[in-house]
Amino acid sequence: MAGWTVDYPEDATYDGKEHKWKPTIVDPSGEIITEDNKYVTPIVTYSTDDFKNVTGTITVTITLSPKNDNVSFEDQYEESGYYPSYFERTYHIAQAEITVKINNQSKIMGTADPAISTTITGMVNGEVPDWTGSLVRDPGEAVGNYTIGRGTLDLADNPDGNFIARNYSLRIIPGTLTITPNIAQ
Repeated sequence: MAGWTVDYPEDATYDGKEHKWKPTIVDPSGEIITEDNKYVTPIVTYSTDDFKNVTGTITVTITLSPKNDNVSFEDQYEESGYYPSYFERTYHIAQAEITVKINNQSKIMGTADPAISTTITGMVNGEVPDWTGSLVRDPGEAVGNYTIGRGTLDLADNPDGNFIARNYSLRIIPGTLTITPNIAQ
């Protein structure tokens, strides 16, 4: 691009903060182009107004517009042989990961299953998720080990907990239910 440069944004991971990237535009002479440049005005537009949440690809368009009152703009950059008027950059805000570790459980054969307990980590800024579905364990009542897994469990929005499910991916660490013999029989 004959000496013109525009930096590239870095992807971010959801952290509850705004990630609005601002480009740095440098002309062939090494001058950083700002809104008060006497020859050109950079116009920066974004494909979204939401720079906090996971929204997919964010496209940033940078248009260099000659100042109307300065007809010598092209002359200023004639040495480069090229005047770029348009740049495009993209970046993403990726999902943060919530981990649900299913705690191991045990019971005596012939008794009811204990309540499944979990340890949940990864929420940002004290956000509180809502849930759909449930965890399940492999079927069976004989002495042995049974995996407790994801089943149909998934994240759901919780407006009261400031939680938007699309900002997170869900990772499940399975647990084990161990059924032991009933020695009282």
